[in-house]
Amino acid sequence: MKLVMDYMNNHYNRPLSLDEISNVACFQKEYFCHFFKKNMGKTYLEYLNEIRLSHVYKDLISTDLPLKTILENNGFTNYKLFRQLFYENFHTTPGEYRKTHSS
Repeated sequence: MKLVMDYMNNHYNRPLSLDEISNVACFQKEYFCHFFKKNMGKTYLEYLNEIRLSHVYKDLISTDLPLKTILENNGFTNYKLFRQLFYENFHTTPGEYRKTHSS
Protein backbone atom coordinates (compact mmCIF):
# COMPACT_ATOMS: atom_id res chain seq x y z
CA MET A 1 0.00 0.00 0.00
CA LYS A 2 2.89 2.39 0.64
CA LEU A 3 3.80 2.39 -3.06
CA VAL A 4 0.18 3.20 -3.99
CA MET A 5 -0.11 5.93 -1.36
CA ASP A 6 3.16 7.52 -2.41
CA TYR A 7 2.12 7.42 -6.05
CA MET A 8 -1.23 9.04 -5.26
CA ASN A 9 0.42 11.76 -3.19
CA ASN A 10 2.90 12.51 -5.96
CA HIS A 11 0.40 12.48 -8.84
CA TYR A 12 -2.87 13.77 -7.32
CA ASN A 13 -2.68 16.96 -9.37
CA ARG A 14 -3.36 15.30 -12.70
CA PRO A 15 -5.94 12.83 -13.95
CA LEU A 16 -5.20 9.54 -12.21
CA SER A 17 -7.23 6.69 -13.61
CA LEU A 18 -8.18 3.50 -11.86
CA ASP A 19 -6.31 1.59 -14.57
CA GLU A 20 -3.13 3.53 -13.86
CA ILE A 21 -3.23 3.16 -10.08
CA SER A 22 -4.17 -0.52 -10.22
CA ASN A 23 -1.16 -1.08 -12.50
CA VAL A 24 1.05 0.62 -9.91
CA ALA A 25 -0.31 -1.82 -7.34
CA CYS A 26 0.10 -4.75 -9.77
CA PHE A 27 -3.57 -5.74 -9.36
CA GLN A 28 -6.50 -6.03 -11.72
CA LYS A 29 -8.64 -2.96 -11.22
CA GLU A 30 -11.61 -4.88 -9.80
CA TYR A 31 -9.43 -6.53 -7.17
CA PHE A 32 -7.61 -3.27 -6.48
CA CYS A 33 -10.91 -1.53 -5.67
CA HIS A 34 -11.82 -4.26 -3.20
CA PHE A 35 -8.31 -4.38 -1.70
CA PHE A 36 -8.10 -0.59 -1.33
CA LYS A 37 -11.51 -0.26 0.35
CA LYS A 38 -10.79 -3.16 2.69
CA ASN A 39 -7.46 -1.68 3.77
CA MET A 40 -8.30 2.03 3.77
CA GLY A 41 -11.97 2.03 4.76
CA LYS A 42 -12.87 4.19 1.76
CA THR A 43 -12.78 3.92 -1.99
CA TYR A 44 -9.80 4.87 -4.09
CA LEU A 45 -11.68 7.86 -5.51
CA GLU A 46 -12.80 9.06 -2.06
CA TYR A 47 -9.21 8.92 -0.87
CA LEU A 48 -7.86 10.67 -3.97
CA ASN A 49 -10.44 13.44 -3.59
CA GLU A 50 -9.45 13.87 0.07
CA ILE A 51 -5.83 14.40 -0.98
CA ARG A 52 -6.90 16.91 -3.61
CA LEU A 53 -9.23 18.73 -1.22
CA SER A 54 -6.51 19.08 1.40
CA HIS A 55 -4.29 20.83 -1.16
CA VAL A 56 -7.12 23.07 -2.34
CA TYR A 57 -7.89 23.92 1.29
CA LYS A 58 -4.30 25.09 1.85
CA ASP A 59 -4.10 26.97 -1.46
CA LEU A 60 -7.27 28.94 -0.75
CA ILE A 61 -5.61 30.78 2.14
CA SER A 62 -1.97 30.70 1.10
CA THR A 63 -2.39 32.02 -2.46
CA ASP A 64 -4.37 34.67 -4.31
CA LEU A 65 -4.89 32.39 -7.30
CA PRO A 66 -8.40 32.22 -8.76
CA LEU A 67 -10.41 29.21 -7.64
CA LYS A 68 -10.46 27.81 -11.19
CA THR A 69 -6.65 27.78 -11.26
CA ILE A 70 -6.43 26.19 -7.81
CA LEU A 71 -8.81 23.42 -8.92
CA GLU A 72 -6.83 22.76 -12.09
CA ASN A 73 -3.54 22.76 -10.18
CA ASN A 74 -4.90 20.13 -7.80
CA GLY A 75 -6.47 17.71 -10.26
CA PHE A 76 -10.14 18.72 -10.18
CA THR A 77 -11.82 19.05 -13.56
CA ASN A 78 -15.48 19.22 -12.53
CA TYR A 79 -16.37 22.36 -10.57
CA LYS A 80 -19.82 21.14 -9.56
CA LEU A 81 -18.43 17.93 -8.09
CA PHE A 82 -15.61 19.85 -6.39
CA ARG A 83 -18.01 22.32 -4.78
CA GLN A 84 -20.19 19.47 -3.50
CA LEU A 85 -17.18 17.63 -2.03
CA PHE A 86 -15.80 20.81 -0.48
CA TYR A 87 -19.11 21.61 1.19
CA GLU A 88 -19.57 18.04 2.45
CA ASN A 89 -16.10 18.07 4.01
CA PHE A 90 -15.79 21.64 5.29
CA HIS A 91 -19.43 22.77 5.67
CA THR A 92 -18.80 25.98 3.76
CA THR A 93 -18.16 27.11 0.21
CA PRO A 94 -14.62 27.70 -1.08
CA GLY A 95 -15.30 31.43 -1.43
CA GLU A 96 -16.61 31.76 2.13
CA TYR A 97 -13.70 29.74 3.45
CA ARG A 98 -11.22 32.02 1.70
CA LYS A 99 -12.95 35.17 3.00
CA THR A 100 -12.94 34.02 6.61
CA HIS A 101 -9.41 32.57 6.65
CA SER A 102 -7.31 34.91 4.56
CA SER A 103 -5.33 37.65 6.25
